[in-house]
Amino acid sequence: MKKVWLAGWMATIIAYIACILLMQHASFRLFSLQGEVMADQIAQIRSSQQIMETGRMLLLFLSLAGFLCCGMLSMKKRVWLLWGLATVFAQILFAVLYSKWMTGVYFAFAEAYQFQKWFWIILLIGVIGFYMVGRKTEEKMHV
Repeated sequence: MKKVWLAGWMATIIAYIACILLMQHASFRLFSLQGEVMADQIAQIRSSQQIMETGRMLLLFLSLAGFLCCGMLSMKKRVWLLWGLATVFAQILFAVLYSKWMTGVYFAFAEAYQFQKWFWIILLIGVIGFYMVGRKTEEKMHV
């Protein structure tokens, strides 16, 4: 079971990076279509905007999924809970720095983390929940 959760954790990290790269491609397409556009390019603009919006939400869900995988691993060893939190914060830092490097704006790819309060509430509840369940499991092991 441990291998499944480890594979899931690694898969979320790879999917996160792929999502950032897809968003970067859509962002560059939007930048190249600035100014006067012809009627056939409006569909490309809408498509790129949709990719950016979907990508922002997908980044949040991938961060939570990676944390969930580490949370499930923390049932046996509590250090995995720290790995889960470190993964989430590393993903946010990566998104911020990568968007600064590629677009010149810090929150082009990470603005969803700023404005979605539900993400932070779920993350906090997850940390507390996994910590408490892991603590009870650890107490049962020592008895």
